[in-house]
Amino acid sequence: MYAVAFSPDGRTLASAGMDASVRLWDLQRATQTALLDGHSHTVNAVAFSPDGRTLASASADGSVQLWEPRDGSLIASVRLGTRVAALALHDCAIAVALDHAITYLLIVRPSCGVSP
Repeated sequence: MYAVAFSPDGRTLASAGMDASVRLWDLQRATQTALLDGHSHTVNAVAFSPDGRTLASASADGSVQLWEPRDGSLIASVRLGTRVAALALHDCAIAVALDHAITYLLIVRPSCGVSP
């Protein structure tokens, strides 16, 4: 296991690792609720948005994927072309660290009225 993240309400844990998948766990029942497949290599990072409505996963395959944690559906996938080492979510943006370098990509939602 390479990455874990708690949902903002503390009810769900996301875990990820070498099997290229993300797993969601119901902490009250201690059961796996979803297996999110879509990456083709190790998943290095997972993070929930502050409102808990989006889960992001970042992989050594160079992709960032956004998921709907309630039903496990894929919302969006972005290929960045190099290993994604870490990420963080905000209501209006995603910050991504690429390949352990001091290179960051900030993806901002236009609807938020914020410019990078």
